[in-house]
Amino acid sequence: FAVSKSDPTLRRWFEQPESLKILFSETSESAPVGDGLWESATKIPFPGMVARSVTVIRVEQSDAPSFTLSVVDAMTRTESGPAWVARLLESIQDSSKTRSTNHVSVEINEESGEATVVSDIELSVEFKVPTLPRWIPLPPLGPLERQGSKSLQGVLDKSIAPALERFGEGYTAWAAGVEEPA
Repeated sequence: FAVSKSDPTLRRWFEQPESLKILFSETSESAPVGDGLWESATKIPFPGMVARSVTVIRVEQSDAPSFTLSVVDAMTRTESGPAWVARLLESIQDSSKTRSTNHVSVEINEESGEATVVSDIELSVEFKVPTLPRWIPLPPLGPLERQGSKSLQGVLDKSIAPALERFGEGYTAWAAGVEEPA
């Protein structure tokens, strides 16, 4: 989309709740919960049960038209199904920690005026490996980390790109209906 850095509607778009709803549109549901926090939930498909990955995200806005989205808490909730599956999901949750920060901004080509919505994500996932008997060999950590990183990057690329495109489209539609203050 075309815009200039001095265009006040771009900053105002970042202040609209709709702009955040678009960024969270890859989740099953999302809503503000107060004090700059949003909760997003994604359904996890399991046969015979309902589970949700629930993430609490702090949203910070800077003077520039941008957001910084930081994970405050992440949990898996089971709403139905066998108790043993709920316990398994809880144990997995207790043995891992995810930290994530996503800085969303707009880069503008000064010559053409074309704008691109950019997402810069820092993601860290830590797992506690259970103690195993000595006769069970652990896989080499390096290849495991590389494959995990490659897999996570693929998921991010697949889910974030469409949301960023919708964010730009949402701005264009919203800006078309905005009247400039006198």
